[in-house]
Amino acid sequence: MRVKKVWSGALSFVFIGMMGLHADTLMGFVKAYQEKGIDSIERLLQSYLTQREFWEDVLENRDISFGYYENMDYLFVIDKADPKLALYALEGEKIVKVNQTKALVGSKGGDKKSEGDKATPIGVYQILKKLTGLSAYYGPFALETNYPNPLDIAFKRTGHGIWIHGLPLSGKRDELNTKGCVAIENAILKDYEQRIKGKKALLIVYEGALKYATKDELATILSALYSWRSAWANNDLVGYMNFYSPDFKHASGMNFKTYEKFKTRVFTKNETKTIRFSGVNITPYPNTEHRRLFRVAFNQDYKAYKKNKLSYSSQGLKELYVELKDNQMHIIMEK
Repeated sequence: MRVKKVWSGALSFVFIGMMGLHADTLMGFVKAYQEKGIDSIERLLQSYLTQREFWEDVLENRDISFGYYENMDYLFVIDKADPKLALYALEGEKIVKVNQTKALVGSKGGDKKSEGDKATPIGVYQILKKLTGLSAYYGPFALETNYPNPLDIAFKRTGHGIWIHGLPLSGKRDELNTKGCVAIENAILKDYEQRIKGKKALLIVYEGALKYATKDELATILSALYSWRSAWANNDLVGYMNFYSPDFKHASGMNFKTYEKFKTRVFTKNETKTIRFSGVNITPYPNTEHRRLFRVAFNQDYKAYKKNKLSYSSQGLKELYVELKDNQMHIIMEK
């Protein structure tokens, strides 16, 4: 089976090029529809999403150096050890380098741990918005990041105000480092901002070497992600909790044991759940401990029903921070 195109919508539906579909597979879909209706087709598609082989096929011709993206537009990437800020455009299956420029970063190496330590954080950060009306020292404007992100908070890292900003409008700057931000030339900052305006962008910060994602790693994570969802939807507590690290921390402050107790109460309600994922983005997460970490973010539409009546619903961005160990995905943090 050759997958021609994958898109995530209300059903995380897989559009398959009909000419490339094996006849027996196609007939399986037709027979399921004839005998059991359209819901059976959804169940078949959901089962494909839990299979590594399916995702290996999806990833075959994609550039996945910086991860897997369904609805991300741009990536900023910088090495603290040799600070040059690069901008990449995500164009379908391709990742295209737009430009790269010299940058200034914080004077302290390693992770940012506390307020005022003058370290640029290592990790993956969302570009939130453009900040204007700042001191002329920061150039024409700044692009705000979401440091500290949920993983930073779980690790009790403090500080705030990590931006991508310009150079003093006066043209005078003697410092070779920032207090933790990334600073670049004003003209290039303006060009970058115009490109990403109204688009979604991430900042990836590493130090010394970035270990790129592999198709094997991404296929493992993607199949595990949908297997995790399946266990959740089917009220399979044991299968669900098997995806969590013993060192797991929830954004609410719950650890593994308290989270397991919470989910036990939820699962024993025996509700019927509909859980849709869309816009899945997976980014290798740089860290100084040399762990194989990834940020997994997606839009989640969750609905629970009791006796055919809606009992709970939520919709929004879901973030998982996962670690790959022994070819298995372990969730270490969730928001």
